[in-house]
Amino acid sequence: MKKQKKILKKAKGEINIDINKVIFVGGYSSNEVLTSKIGLELNKDIPFFLKPSNPYLSILEGAVLFGINPNLIETRIAKYTIGKETRDIWNEEIHSEKGTKIFDENSKVWRCKNCFYKFIEANQKLKLDEEISPGSFSMVGSRSATLKFYKSLKPNPIFTFENGVEKIAECVLDAEKDYPVGERGFKIYLKLGGTFIDAQGIHTKSGKKCKVKLKFD
Repeated sequence: MKKQKKILKKAKGEINIDINKVIFVGGYSSNEVLTSKIGLELNKDIPFFLKPSNPYLSILEGAVLFGINPNLIETRIAKYTIGKETRDIWNEEIHSEKGTKIFDENSKVWRCKNCFYKFIEANQKLKLDEEISPGSFSMVGSRSATLKFYKSLKPNPIFTFENGVEKIAECVLDAEKDYPVGERGFKIYLKLGGTFIDAQGIHTKSGKKCKVKLKFD
């Protein structure tokens, strides 16, 4: 119960989410002793507890129905805010307290390391097979690049190292050939909403597709 109370405290305190219902699903939900204990422990914070007639079949039946007809689910709700690590142009008001200032020799501007660039926000609706782009970027090397993806329950994290932000994956792009300086711009596309995530890379100037691999932590 310590884990559940910690989650509730974090939701209400750090990200200001009011949880007023709990739905029991899965095999353990058939255990009356367990569900009664949870209800008694959390009754002061959560007024409503719901349990299907056959909670142990809820997940299995849902998976089978979705496999037979994926169109049954039109949208999903993103649990986390998802973003990539990037180097934003230095903003004294936003970055001065915790940020690390570095000079970008290519663009001749000051930037801030380890910034969180959001492309999905917690509670955002995602359509089945919806395509989302984490944005454009320029490779430091001539052929390959690695983007780091992070998640958070917060709606607008600033840095990837702050509390509540967790690294979830790396997106590795292989351009399959060397590109000269000035022609190293790429864009990544992620197809979301189903039971998997598909990634694709496009060379900005030529429109050529590139190899992209997702490596989850």
